[in-house]
Amino acid sequence: KLKYVKGEADASYNYGTFYKRNSNIDSSLFWFENAFIKQSAYKDTIEISRALSAIGSIYSEKSDYTNAIKYFKKSLSFRKLTNDKKGIGIILFNIGNAYYSVKNYKIALENVTKAIDIFTEIDYKSGLASCLNFIGILYADWGNNDLALKSFTDALKIEENKVTQIDLYNNIGNVYVNLQNFDTAFSKYSKAYLLSKEDENLSKQAESLKNLGLVSIDMGNNIQSNQYLKNALLISEKIQSKELEASILSSFGYSLLFQQQCNNSLSYLLKSQEIANEYNLQDLTSKNYIFISEAYTCIGEGAKAKEYYKKHDEAQNQNNKELNDLSIKYETEKQ
Repeated sequence: KLKYVKGEADASYNYGTFYKRNSNIDSSLFWFENAFIKQSAYKDTIEISRALSAIGSIYSEKSDYTNAIKYFKKSLSFRKLTNDKKGIGIILFNIGNAYYSVKNYKIALENVTKAIDIFTEIDYKSGLASCLNFIGILYADWGNNDLALKSFTDALKIEENKVTQIDLYNNIGNVYVNLQNFDTAFSKYSKAYLLSKEDENLSKQAESLKNLGLVSIDMGNNIQSNQYLKNALLISEKIQSKELEASILSSFGYSLLFQQQCNNSLSYLLKSQEIANEYNLQDLTSKNYIFISEAYTCIGEGAKAKEYYKKHDEAQNQNNKELNDLSIKYETEKQ
């Protein structure tokens, strides 16, 4: 009977993986939860941990980081009962990413640092590359473009996983945008998009298209920008990724604002902010506020513009304080 239950559990997990691969996250969640129930019946610690991590990853894709952290921590408690150091490191890294998404940088860095120690000990290069990518993102947040670029480039040298390679090319593109090198940024985003097409990864395709749309504005190609962003938005709606959808709506709003399509811009930005409020997307909120302020200025509503500019300042000051405090702590501990 237990063999039969194990077979059902394996099948459920495979169904969950299939639906996740095809960006049907609700069906994926259903089957991963079913796998967890079945696996609990025959008490395979590794398999239970794997199912819990899979559930956590789905909640991350749904931008429900409270549940993501909850399930990743449950997964970690089971994995620590084994000798699977690689698995423990991966879960710690996932926990760090989830905490980063809710702006708890201190706990995020603590978990990723633990993962780095484990991956270094077992010489797990792909895990180290993911951690270097994470550290690069922090350096970019702190405005240190040179160290960010070094972290991303070092990670790319040892990374073999295509999904992480896509992230790295997009992140390298972001740094080149900061450096005003738009042609190189476009090249890196294009590489990320091509890899995401090869991998049939819709989420990464949308993210790469969004970046291509934004850099196209910087390069003066408005028509191309709008087409990239339209395609990105269609994909995000298809895969029901609310965080990604909110980010693309914000980018589209910015693009239209740049083109002096003020009312259309405001519509996209307010839709983005509605999602940002629902899912507590604090970084996006700060960015949206300044764009919304500019959009209201563009249509001649000065009082509304002033209201949102004040909101932006308040949000930005809080963000900067948290990032500066963490930057000082991290650099001190490295010495």
